[in-house]
Amino acid sequence: MQNASKASRIEIRPEEPLVVEAYLHPVMRIEIQREESSYPIVYENVINAYTKGLLYCVLFERNGKRVIHKFPIASLFRMVEDYDGGKR
Repeated sequence: MQNASKASRIEIRPEEPLVVEAYLHPVMRIEIQREESSYPIVYENVINAYTKGLLYCVLFERNGKRVIHKFPIASLFRMVEDYDGGKR
């Protein structure tokens, strides 16, 4: 029994980094138009867009760092999410 438990263990070695491809090659473009503005806010290199409670969140990369901008959903007039062909 002791050998069976050793065989089922997963080892993560430092020389084998865990990488999620979507974070290396962002392919989403988001346009957000708020009720107060005439022109949309455009985000390129978006990693993810999601809702969190009453907020619409955009996770994107700027100057090599991940940044999250959060908008109250009630203040949004229009949102456009443009995906690369592989994310349908």
